[in-house]
Amino acid sequence: MDLFGLEKFDKILSRLAKIQIDIYPKQCSRNRNRNSSCQKCVEVCPTRVLSIDFASQIDLLGCTACGLCATVCPNGVFELKNPTDQQLLSQIGLCLKENSELIFICDKIQPTSEENSGQSLYLNQAIKVSCLGRLNEAILVGSAALGASLIWLNNSQCENCEVRSGAAVIEEMVRASQQILEIFKENLRKNLERV
Repeated sequence: MDLFGLEKFDKILSRLAKIQIDIYPKQCSRNRNRNSSCQKCVEVCPTRVLSIDFASQIDLLGCTACGLCATVCPNGVFELKNPTDQQLLSQIGLCLKENSELIFICDKIQPTSEENSGQSLYLNQAIKVSCLGRLNEAILVGSAALGASLIWLNNSQCENCEVRSGAAVIEEMVRASQQILEIFKENLRKNLERV
């Protein structure tokens, strides 16, 4: 019996320690300009833990740290911590020393015992992210700038995922990244592979 609620308090603290996102509400255009109607983060959040009233309406315990809010926010209200964009770009740089092709998968994709060793090798070489929708223009353009000749995005789990809105976000980020790279005469090839 937990007389003082310490067990519940311990569980809450444990969950809070795992939250992988910092929030800067003062950067939100809604807080800076009363005429702003931006709701991109609220609209994309798959768990609906965000609301426009940043002072009291963020349920951090319900946050899955998918990163979609950080990707769609034009003002940098949300900053992913584990990994940060810089840490992810460092990981990409290391991968590109071995191979000029990158593979991104969501962390929900796990090899099963029935899969062959080639599939397991593929998954071991892939860069895992919380959601493909977490990959913003900085990551995709940065990957090309670091020397990626091809970027594979394994979206095989997107259709059945609770973070389904991530598929639309990554499509938009790829389109925007391609436009940026075209300005600099670079060509980012991508392939959405169904495994």
